[in-house]
Amino acid sequence: MKKYLFLFSAVFLLPFSVNASTDREIAEFCLKAKDFSGCVKEMSTKKKVINSKKINKKNKNSSELLDIAKSKYLDENDYVIAINYLDDAIRANPNESDPYFFRGILKILEMQDYKNALLDLQKSVLLDNQDSDKYMTLGYLKSFYLDQVESGLEDLNKSIKLNPENSLAYLFRGKANNFLSGKYYEDSDFQKVIQFNNASINDFSQSIESYKDTFNPFYKRLFPFGYLHYLYGSRGRVKYNLGADYKNIRAIKNKVLSKEFLNSSLSDFDLLIENAPTLEEVENLKNPSKNFELDFVKLTGHTWKGDTYSWLNKFATACKNWKKADKAWKSLDYDVMTKYASITDGWSMYGTNCSKSW
Repeated sequence: MKKYLFLFSAVFLLPFSVNASTDREIAEFCLKAKDFSGCVKEMSTKKKVINSKKINKKNKNSSELLDIAKSKYLDENDYVIAINYLDDAIRANPNESDPYFFRGILKILEMQDYKNALLDLQKSVLLDNQDSDKYMTLGYLKSFYLDQVESGLEDLNKSIKLNPENSLAYLFRGKANNFLSGKYYEDSDFQKVIQFNNASINDFSQSIESYKDTFNPFYKRLFPFGYLHYLYGSRGRVKYNLGADYKNIRAIKNKVLSKEFLNSSLSDFDLLIENAPTLEEVENLKNPSKNFELDFVKLTGHTWKGDTYSWLNKFATACKNWKKADKAWKSLDYDVMTKYASITDGWSMYGTNCSKSW
């Protein structure tokens, strides 16, 4: 079967490497960060700064505090102080939606604290149920991090209903539909597989049609290269899966549809290669999207083209693409190759095929 892409809470269980004199408030905060020791060090260094600024915060309203938080994160890459300002903004006005929303985003991107991010985003949509981006982010969190795909899909539907031009919401809904299609393979309910995969393709197409490289700057942190290459790669993979299914699964075998989907996927993989970053560019990122980008670098496009040509029985052309991916991979530093060995699976297994004369 094909592959589909896609802390303890008590203070007395703090990691033993932390000094016993660590401030309790800092320790509780840093429990939710992926780098506990680094967070403690950073927070401790900034504690005096944070405390000194509290005097100035007294005369600022929630909106002003929110603006400062955005600047601290987007301009200075300082999520620790940004969250501190968001906390103050919420204390200043607990009925304002935006501080909960942006704090939820930071808890997803920077802290991987998905449980508390969910609480913030739910509070945000409770206070403002007319914002497409807020429902979109809630649906994204549920679908990709909390294994609540059906519930996440409902939120993404609300997001698109509020803004039918929300390109990123279509992308997330397309991925959610693709996830749901995978559930029906186990039951051999291939009509459902086809239904959700077609819905996924339609969503990716709609996202491409309405795509603009101007979106919420917080999402720029997730998609520093834009997400057009991600869309082409995602749509191409769904088409590839359907093409392989129509060729391989007896219950739905259809040679004409198989060829149609496989050829169409090749066009998407070409566009992925055209728009995608290199692995080196992703390696140089210093933001939370780094691992997210790895599935959709130029290397993977050549690999997927090779896979697709093999299903079309064009093995000589498949081999050319596999060789291109293999050559690019082997040109990388050994440390980088070792670090990302998991993404080589798509081409390394084809060495014996490419040694033949086609």
